[in-house]
Amino acid sequence: MYEEITYEESLKKKNTIYIDVRTPKEYNDYTIPGSINIPVLLNNEREEIGTLYKNGEIDKAKQVGVNSISKRLPQVFAQFLELYNNYEDVYIFCSRGGYRSSALAGLLFSMDIKVHKIHGGYKKYRKYIINENNKMMQNIIPIVLYGNTGTGKTEILKELKRRGYPVIDLEKNSNNRGSVLGAVGLGKPNTQKYFESLLHEELKNINNKYVFIEGESKRIGNIFIPDILFDKMKNGIHVNITSPLDNRVELLYNEYVNNNDTELRNALEPLRRYMPSEKIDKYNMCFDNGDYKSVIKDLCINYYDNNYKSKNREFKYNFNNTDVSKCVDNIIYTFDKYFSE
Repeated sequence: MYEEITYEESLKKKNTIYIDVRTPKEYNDYTIPGSINIPVLLNNEREEIGTLYKNGEIDKAKQVGVNSISKRLPQVFAQFLELYNNYEDVYIFCSRGGYRSSALAGLLFSMDIKVHKIHGGYKKYRKYIINENNKMMQNIIPIVLYGNTGTGKTEILKELKRRGYPVIDLEKNSNNRGSVLGAVGLGKPNTQKYFESLLHEELKNINNKYVFIEGESKRIGNIFIPDILFDKMKNGIHVNITSPLDNRVELLYNEYVNNNDTELRNALEPLRRYMPSEKIDKYNMCFDNGDYKSVIKDLCINYYDNNYKSKNREFKYNFNNTDVSKCVDNIIYTFDKYFSE
């Protein structure tokens, strides 16, 4: 019989792979980072079976399930065989460790493909990472990078990480930059559950109590920063990043403008609640003429910077960013003593 193992126990092994056997929709909403999706049921199949169960047609629901997976069995078997031959351990999971993962694990075992089933499925995994996240967040001291929009805080974090310093990238984990244009060019934002899974992946690799992080509001797009981490950020070491306006405009232009006028226009529409509607119309006219930098400059001066001033924060250190590499050199020079404690 196949072996059932907890997610925590699976972490002790090397050369492993996690297989999410839930539907593509469930997988795309949230999963264990790094896992791949080999669904037992497709989206429409699970919906049909769920309706049958609700209507009390249990036997028919089971028959539909068997018929659905049967037509994909050759493909599923080939995928698992390849994984089984390339990984020391193959772990499969569904929502709660119930029928989908049990049935597939049993079938594969009968074909001499000895996969392991994650006990309790995704639900138990999530409970584990929430508990672990809370423990790990209690033990960190954030070095929080604040600064006006476009001062290059994200680029600084990337360079710090490249040089081996511990970093938590909240915007990357949420797939949103946290501003009115925060989702432009990024596609679908991450769900709260997947955000917390990605946060866990960063936290578990931090081997120092100090960690660099970008200052954010409690909410980033549709994501909420966990209370423990947000409180830690409020009481952390606050750093102010500045940059000349022209540098900021250039950075924001390169980050946001990429043949995506419709997306930019749609993102600016909500600003009609905060500034004269005529100004948004003027921005759209600038887009018509390809004059994106005038819009970016005006937004920086009359919207972003005004909002930032209202925060009234105090900073322990200040760094001017005109060159990311040099700015990071100065940050490392200042903070190396913290990491050598």
